[in-house]
Amino acid sequence: QKVLQFTQQQLAQVGIKAQVTAMDAGQRAAEVEGKGQKESGVRMFYTGWSASTGEADWALSPLFASQNWPPTLFNTAFYSNKQVDDFLAQALKTNDPAEKTRLYKAAQDIIWQESPWIPLVVEKLVSAHSKNLTGFWIMPDTGFSFEDADLQ
Repeated sequence: QKVLQFTQQQLAQVGIKAQVTAMDAGQRAAEVEGKGQKESGVRMFYTGWSASTGEADWALSPLFASQNWPPTLFNTAFYSNKQVDDFLAQALKTNDPAEKTRLYKAAQDIIWQESPWIPLVVEKLVSAHSKNLTGFWIMPDTGFSFEDADLQ
């Protein structure tokens, strides 16, 4: 809620009046992710994303590929750039790590230049565990896996 109020205040300072409404996850999914651009009355919202797989494609394609506008996936900025789409598609077709890196970097550079989002914060999560805990690991998105956890 504080981030929403802060954003509203910052927008007001540059002459943009915004109505701020807090939504729970289900309401946001129905209003933003479940509708197309014309059907959704939401024009800006605050959310987060993490590439849970740790792969570049899952970090970029669901959010920025043109074919992934809601309700298909999570391109909730309704961003569309043919060159970005081409780079993302080519990156999926190659097994060459250097070529994948080049293509994803090229896509990221364009996305960063065009700025379909306004990044506000990046959380830094810190975790620790006892040396007596085995089978526990931190996933690429900083979530915890306790599936094989065992306390000695």
